[in-house]
Amino acid sequence: MNFLLQVSHGAYYTFFSIHLEQHGYGKLSIGLLWSLGVFAEIALFLVMHRLTRSFTVRQIAIGALTLTMIRWVLIAELTDVVLVLLFAQLLHAASYGALHAISVQYIQGFFGKYHHGQGQALYSGLTFGAGGALGAWLSGFLVDGFSTSAAFWGGAAAMALAIVITWRGLRPPPAHGEG
Repeated sequence: MNFLLQVSHGAYYTFFSIHLEQHGYGKLSIGLLWSLGVFAEIALFLVMHRLTRSFTVRQIAIGALTLTMIRWVLIAELTDVVLVLLFAQLLHAASYGALHAISVQYIQGFFGKYHHGQGQALYSGLTFGAGGALGAWLSGFLVDGFSTSAAFWGGAAAMALAIVITWRGLRPPPAHGEG
C-alpha cells in the first residue's frame, strides 16, 4: 500500500512544479500551492486521533487511497481550474498524512517499542526510498513519452492497484509490542 502510494507520488514530487509552470502558474503561486499541501497534512495530524476513533484503519486506508487517486486525476485534468487545484492540494492530508499516521500504528504493532527505530527505517527505505525512486523514474518515462498529465494518470493507476490490494488484504495492526 505505502510502496504504491510513494510510486504514485513520483510525478508529484518530480514534476508538479513543472506541470504548474506549463499551465501558466508563477513561482509564488507554485510555492503557495506546495505550502497549502503541507498545511493540510499538519492539520490532519492534529485531528487524526479523532478519526481513528470513528473509523477502522482499513476504512481510513481505503478512503485515503481513493482520495489520492482522485487528487492525481484532478491535477492531471483540471490544473487550469484554481479552485479544483486548491482542493487537490488539500487532499495532501489524505494522500500523505492519513496513511503515514496509520503506518506508524503498524510499525509500533509489528516492531514494538524496542525495535521501533528499525521498523521506521525499514518503512522509510522501502516506501519513501524505493517507492519514491521507482515512481519518479516511471513518471519520467510518461512525461518524456506523453506529458506531465500522463505522469499523474500513472499515479492514479498506482492508487487503483493499491486500493484493490488494500481492499483484499489489509488487516488491523497488531497491538503494541505483539509483533
